[in-house]
Amino acid sequence: MSSPVALVAGHPLPEGLRAAQDPALCAWLARLPALVDEVLERWELTAPPPFRPGGSSAWVAPVRTADGAEQVLKVAWAHEESRDEAAGMRAWQGRGVAALFRSERRGDTAALLMERVQPGVPLASRLTWPERDEVTAAVFAPVARPGRGAALRGRRSGT
Repeated sequence: MSSPVALVAGHPLPEGLRAAQDPALCAWLARLPALVDEVLERWELTAPPPFRPGGSSAWVAPVRTADGAEQVLKVAWAHEESRDEAAGMRAWQGRGVAALFRSERRGDTAALLMERVQPGVPLASRLTWPERDEVTAAVFAPVARPGRGAALRGRRSGT
């Protein structure tokens, strides 16, 4: 089962989304062009082609705001794994993650407008595993809050 969607915001659907197999995701993809157009219009954004190959459950593209700022728009199928994405980004306030400027959830669709972060050199091409672990720990250190780890572990385990 592949997606019948031809164009979203005037651009071909990224490969990652075209490969969708989940029936619920495929049904959502049929509505994706209208969903993206509506968010672009309401939030006053223009979108060049989306990132390729793209994700498996979200349309993600660089966008330009009405005042010319370069940001990223993610219009995602809201499923269990993505449920708390906006809340987490908002809690981290750009510390170690892209800043979240705006978000909303409507039914099975989540829209996030976030900071555009330019990729650099992959750590794997420059560092050993232990060195990469150190960099990762340093990036996430500002995100950590005392006492929060136990609460999150308890939530995941159902306690």
